[in-house]
Amino acid sequence: MSVHISSKVWKLQGLTPTQKFVFISLADQANDEGVCWPAIRSVSKRTGFSDRAIRQAIKFLEQEKYLRVDKVPGRASNYILTPARDAEPCNMNGAAGNADLSARRATAPAGDAGQLETSFNRQRNKKYKKEIWESAERLLKFFNETCSKHFRGQSSTEKIAKVLEQGFTEQECRSVIVRRWRAWKDDETMKGYLRIGTVFAPTKFADYIGEIPKEVVK
Repeated sequence: MSVHISSKVWKLQGLTPTQKFVFISLADQANDEGVCWPAIRSVSKRTGFSDRAIRQAIKFLEQEKYLRVDKVPGRASNYILTPARDAEPCNMNGAAGNADLSARRATAPAGDAGQLETSFNRQRNKKYKKEIWESAERLLKFFNETCSKHFRGQSSTEKIAKVLEQGFTEQECRSVIVRRWRAWKDDETMKGYLRIGTVFAPTKFADYIGEIPKEVVK
């Protein structure tokens, strides 16, 4: 826990109770650089709020530049807390990436600063998209093996990738696949819905996650 970060969060005004309590929970788990990586379910257990409420609070905090989110496919996201709203661009390595970018900025000619940051962000986005895609391919294989299906191709992988881009972890996706399969496999009507487009429907996936007991998805 970083006392420095926590004290700044406690002093913030203008947040809803949910937003502030979620922010305090993150700050309570952050290091002195303001970096933490708790799973959504961990924050839910600490605060008592639903997964959806926590995601909405984090989305607001990110939009208002109170924190930065580095999504890591298959794992909990990295959160870089900046209660002073002065966040620097970060990469998939969190604070270490910030330090690397700062060092490179310090040695770059003044006229190259914008190009350096653009290149850095381009590399970060390329790496992120690659990891998302690889995670989606693993989940497609897991879905086919679990449900005895044969979905394949870019279209199926893209549907899964869109869910991962919302911040859901690979483990959460696996839990949903197993739970949908168990619930629908013996129902003549519902087993027809064991499809990638149905299980990974962006508008329904959060509801599927919400149906899973907290002790199942860590």
